[in-house]
Amino acid sequence: MKRSKTPAMKMSPIENVVPNLVEVVSQENVNLRNKPDRSRDLFGVQLEVTSLLLEAERRKLSVLQKELQQALEEGGSIKAKEHQKQELLLAIARIQAQYDLLDKEYREHALEALLSANTRGFGKYV
Repeated sequence: MKRSKTPAMKMSPIENVVPNLVEVVSQENVNLRNKPDRSRDLFGVQLEVTSLLLEAERRKLSVLQKELQQALEEGGSIKAKEHQKQELLLAIARIQAQYDLLDKEYREHALEALLSANTRGFGKYV
């Protein structure tokens, strides 16, 4: 059997296992980069993901507020109640901050998407 005298290319461990898959994925990445509406698609995906995260944070906040209310209404040790109250207030504050950040990001990205949609169409009609 003859071996080719071309120098062997150094491949990463994953490329050794699935070299064809790596080539296909690389080609798909090139195709994605060349797609003209890619940024608009990414804005849409980013807005949807941020919206879903915002809704999840809103639900967490609601659950923690209900837990806090129940904890305050229950009887028991004053020290234990105060400790539980502090933990719940801390969790609520953390989730509220996350919610506020996500809400801000959502509004900024929505505004960017609207502005980019308006500026793309503006040149066509002038």
